[in-house]
Amino acid sequence: AGMPTAARAGFTAPVVVVLFDPANDDRMLAFGGSQSGFPGAGPAGFGIVWESLDQGRGWRQLATVVSGGNITAAGHRPGGRLLAAVAVAGVFASADGAGWTPASAGLPHAGVRDLAVDPGTDGRAGVTLDAVAGAGGVVLPGGVFRTDDGGLTWVPSGAGLPATVGDAPATSSRIGGIEE
Repeated sequence: AGMPTAARAGFTAPVVVVLFDPANDDRMLAFGGSQSGFPGAGPAGFGIVWESLDQGRGWRQLATVVSGGNITAAGHRPGGRLLAAVAVAGVFASADGAGWTPASAGLPHAGVRDLAVDPGTDGRAGVTLDAVAGAGGVVLPGGVFRTDDGGLTWVPSGAGLPATVGDAPATSSRIGGIEE
């Protein structure tokens, strides 16, 4: 099925990012989610990947990264592999956009907020994590993490960034921001 039709006063298919396929000028992928986390008014569409093979004139549902998962960012790695950040579920990787596997080894928790892929270096990407409540109400800090192997392993990469914002713990994932 194509994307749901637009609904009045809300989104039926919140799309957080659209990517062009570097190997096929006609192919585009749209990822269902919201940086702000606002729910949709209709069938939310969170976690869904849509595909267009005609430069965006028509769409079909290709896959679900995580059912109901809020995709907050996605990017193409050189060579065409994809990475997607899914809030409270972690990072996922795909060769084609149709099949997705977890790619969060080394991240301290799954509170992923943003992702950027280095277009010049295959395998290099960065993510930011929100601070999240852990077991017993303990706050697990957010931060910046980096991979050089396409998401197989992640390491902290926030040296030199402030640990706090004002009087609050570093709950913002955009400290030192990863912006594409």
